[in-house]
Amino acid sequence: MMRHLTIYIMICIAALCFHSCSPEDDINGIFVGKTWKLSNICNDKDAPMLSQDDVDQVNVGGRFVITFSESTFTARATTMEVEGTWQAVNDGNAFAVTITKTDGTESTALGNRFIEMLRGSSYYQADYNTLQLYNEGRTEYLLFRLQ
Repeated sequence: MMRHLTIYIMICIAALCFHSCSPEDDINGIFVGKTWKLSNICNDKDAPMLSQDDVDQVNVGGRFVITFSESTFTARATTMEVEGTWQAVNDGNAFAVTITKTDGTESTALGNRFIEMLRGSSYYQADYNTLQLYNEGRTEYLLFRLQ
């Protein structure tokens, strides 16, 4: 009887460890202390939507990034920086940002689109290497890679 109880306890502990180690469920591991660099904007068919000129603009150092801390974030487009709060929920992968401070005026259409898509994000999909922030209808998303 004691042997069966020990095996049962070990199985339960192992199940909890495997469940809690899933990168898709680890909100703190995905967001907190991480800086994400925009790779592209994609539609719901996973098709990239940025032109080569846009990709070149994104790849300039220090632009199109978002950095998360415990409950706040900072993001930079081309010439505008924003700060605010963020929330993510495992159950349903809900995501939201509230921009509380802006610094500068965005000078490019792509930069404005980045900020507006960030502001309208309502769903996330992520692991430790990629982050996707979807709009309300999940028809477009910001695709990030870990910086």
